[in-house]
Amino acid sequence: MTFFLSSYCHSHISFLARSLIFILFSQRFIPYNMANSRAYIPLHALRKIDIQSILNVAFPLLSNEETQRRFDYHHSRRTMLYFLLSMYNTPNNEEIIDSIKKYSSKIDLSRIEKDYTYLKNMIEPYKVEHRAENFDDYWELKKAANRPGPRQSYEHILKYRQEGFQEKELKLYWNYDQIRDLNKNDCFNPSTDSDTNDALLQSPVNTRQNSGIIKFVQDGIENAVFQVPEGKQVIVLDFADERMPGGYFLENARTQEEVILYHSDGYRALLDLKYKIMDGGYMLPEYGVAYIKRVRFFRDTHSEGRVTDLIVAACKSFEL
Repeated sequence: MTFFLSSYCHSHISFLARSLIFILFSQRFIPYNMANSRAYIPLHALRKIDIQSILNVAFPLLSNEETQRRFDYHHSRRTMLYFLLSMYNTPNNEEIIDSIKKYSSKIDLSRIEKDYTYLKNMIEPYKVEHRAENFDDYWELKKAANRPGPRQSYEHILKYRQEGFQEKELKLYWNYDQIRDLNKNDCFNPSTDSDTNDALLQSPVNTRQNSGIIKFVQDGIENAVFQVPEGKQVIVLDFADERMPGGYFLENARTQEEVILYHSDGYRALLDLKYKIMDGGYMLPEYGVAYIKRVRFFRDTHSEGRVTDLIVAACKSFEL
């Protein structure tokens, strides 16, 4: 039996009032080169609406400070450009490329390469804000934590996840169609989903006879995971910030996502998504999710904790 845990989604409220966008360049210019770096993109599953969502971030209609802060502050735009370049470098991409051209005749491989190279050589503004320019990747873990939430999380990560999450524990899905087809040959990422494909072939979803009950637990998500009986699978839904790994984790915010991460080693997983899959930026698919396996929750630093899976889905904030 699987237990699925969720809680209320609270909008992230930024207390960072500054509107200045820092545009700083590294001393060494990094040329564009996709020869040894390409993301897995499920071309068979992408729909027109998915392509439009990617292009809306990679090439926003407005070019102002608000747009720059929204899409460049955490290199979200760079990530989407990286995914576009990966599409161009994936075989049998004619239909996808045609969809891109139909969206805008001004978007082509040359423009994508140019914008990507420009952003690849720009230091992440959020990194500048935290005065971490001299740190390499995973600067979020290397800079001393001076707030209780992040400090507690770092202790968990250091104990169990110092080497990070493995490829098969980090799964990125763009939409339902991709998830539906994971049982088909050549329709899954062999680096991350061979185990999923094997499991679906051995036990097809339509043959499963699972029963269950719905039980409401009025408690914090960090406590509810420990109320699930031992030996049962636990899946936690993270109402995530789509552009910032962990939302305002480093600022010690107390919304749902940050609370999950303060009491688990999940923050390392989000950083692994950022640096291993998203090219050093961060942007969750608008119509998809990240699925993280074996995230460990803790009650204290001395316990072995409770292992769960984590669904990381964008929590939209709408203003009325």
